[in-house]
Amino acid sequence: MTTPFYWSFSALQDFEGCAARYAAVKIDKTHKFSGTFQKNFGNDVHKAIEMYLLAGKPLPVTLEQFEALLGSIAKISHSVEYKFGIRRDWTLTKPGARDAWFRGSIDLAALDDGDVYIIDWKTGKKWNKPDQLAAYAAAVDAIYPDVKTVNACYVWLKTNEMSFHVFDKAQRDEFRKDFSWRADYMEKAIAARDFKPRTSKLCLWCPVLQAGNCVTATDDGYTIEQAKHAGAM
Repeated sequence: MTTPFYWSFSALQDFEGCAARYAAVKIDKTHKFSGTFQKNFGNDVHKAIEMYLLAGKPLPVTLEQFEALLGSIAKISHSVEYKFGIRRDWTLTKPGARDAWFRGSIDLAALDDGDVYIIDWKTGKKWNKPDQLAAYAAAVDAIYPDVKTVNACYVWLKTNEMSFHVFDKAQRDEFRKDFSWRADYMEKAIAARDFKPRTSKLCLWCPVLQAGNCVTATDDGYTIEQAKHAGAM
């Protein structure tokens, strides 16, 4: 039985970053990313926070500065690593259901007096685009009916900073239209196997490029040295 198309924010981000790389790694599986320190550190962080909120286990020293924040969240209704599934009409279903068109996992979600709070822990370099938070905010209305405001936050663990974003109902309606269009484009490209390569600062870490198998839209090979010149270093 063919698995219906579904997307997650990370999959959409990878596809939009470079469809050719996405196809090689995620669809054809001819190349693979190796584990990184950042990814392993991120997994450790998520586990430590989960154990603190669910079992009361002390936070490691590297996370102690967030104990006040987590302590306040622990006092209200919250979910850790909340996995969700959203149908094409943006209604809620089970995460692994066949009609789960949008699938995701929110690091931390809390509900207090009609408002929802979303936290996403980040172990990498800080950036300003709240795209991932917007995707989760778009799903919130199905998860928490009658929600008024979504208060979303990136927590940048390397610099101990937070980036706050507040999304009202009108904004969330627009997010759903935007992500529906982007996911539809991704689905059609996959069906047509239309995987256009795109160069960016991430090329230096691309396993396709490292293997010497990257071909740009002009059919010219894209090398590690060219990636460096493009600003990958």
